[in-house]
Amino acid sequence: MDVDLCTSMSEVRDRLGNGKYDLVVTATDLPDGGYAEVLELIRNHGNMSAVPVLLLVAGRSEETVRNALDRGITEVFFKRDLDDLVRYLDSFGVSMPAKIAGKTGVLRALVVEDDEALCSYYKELLSSHGFTVDQASSGESALWELGRRSYDFVLVDLVLSGSCSGTQFLRRLRQDGANSSRAIAIAISAYDDEARRLEALRAGANAFMSKPIDEKELAAHIKGMVQYVPKGTGESSDEKPQSQTCNRCLPCQLTPRESNICMLVAMGYSDKRIAEEMGVSYWTVRTHIAHAFKKCQAGNRVELVRRLQGG
Repeated sequence: MDVDLCTSMSEVRDRLGNGKYDLVVTATDLPDGGYAEVLELIRNHGNMSAVPVLLLVAGRSEETVRNALDRGITEVFFKRDLDDLVRYLDSFGVSMPAKIAGKTGVLRALVVEDDEALCSYYKELLSSHGFTVDQASSGESALWELGRRSYDFVLVDLVLSGSCSGTQFLRRLRQDGANSSRAIAIAISAYDDEARRLEALRAGANAFMSKPIDEKELAAHIKGMVQYVPKGTGESSDEKPQSQTCNRCLPCQLTPRESNICMLVAMGYSDKRIAEEMGVSYWTVRTHIAHAFKKCQAGNRVELVRRLQGG
């Protein structure tokens, strides 16, 4: 990364006037302001509303962490223990999902889209993240592809040509006895109504994205979700998915809902977005995340995900 350093709010304002940043890391206090002022400047600057803003704090205070996250800070790290920050920066720059997944061999993706131009775009995007990509223009042809080989990742439009819709394909994907039934699936659609989104999730989609797809959002999905590709995907296996556990909370286990929320946390979803995806309240999400933090003895989201993966 190219890094600019600021020691005051005035320097922050000057730097922001010269361009856009992909990541911001701030201390709690500056000589002429604090992290709340930094956050407000970032969020009100051009198209930086979605840029991660990380906070470095001196001590492990639950109240400080909660207040910072409530204000809109993306993640909190501790100055005396920067290993988690290093891991965050490593994952922030990773584009090869196979490195994250810890899987040997090639990760294979299937794009199901009847718009040829969009299909080519999605194929190029997924290829740039290390996938070998096949494409299908209809639900029927996608099902035929499933019969030929196994997939780790599926991107499917809900409205397709032919008699098999994207939602029907998702149901068939999840009911398939082959290993592709455990593939990560993202449903996409130009129709962003709640009923369609919930139906896609009920059919087996791991997430829903509205068209036009934001490239950075899709990349975040890929980086986060591929960590949960089951080992052995692409090979025959009779193992059933296990509950999420970590090396610090055994023999305690997260509940299925806590596990699902943790997966969305790993994808970079905000608490509000997780609530929308799961059809629960914002405070329900916050409560379950707090339980997961306590069970795994994690101080922040990156640490939580790392421990769930046994790191």
